[in-house]
Amino acid sequence: MSVFGGMSKGERNRIKIRVRSAMSAQAQMEGRFLGGRPPYGYRLADAGPHPQPAKAADGKRAHRLELDSAAAPVVEEIFAAFLDGYGLFAIAERLTRNGIPSPSAHDPARNRQPLRHRLVQERSARHLDQSSVRGTPGVEPAR
Repeated sequence: MSVFGGMSKGERNRIKIRVRSAMSAQAQMEGRFLGGRPPYGYRLADAGPHPQPAKAADGKRAHRLELDSAAAPVVEEIFAAFLDGYGLFAIAERLTRNGIPSPSAHDPARNRQPLRHRLVQERSARHLDQSSVRGTPGVEPAR
């Protein structure tokens, strides 16, 4: 690596550290959620106009985390079971037995998949169905 390459890499790392620490401080001081999918047990709530004037002019809004009244008790139950010594599999079985939906079933918008991804999954499932009956006498593969 050249001298300039090494200096560039060092500067990039310093910038990365400064940006991450500034974002973390901003999230703590302003109580804003900086992005991504909210953790299970929380949902996004409006926190007013975006602090950057250009984004606010476009109608973008800031977000904050708010407890999800339906999922928060489930999260408390999960942590209580874990602290009581239950393992992850036992906790999952217990939630299923009690009829508690998974995070993606509780909030379908949580795991939005692009149409392309859903079509690929459907095609794969059809391919598996066809390959499982292929060669079985009297069974016509689905088309």
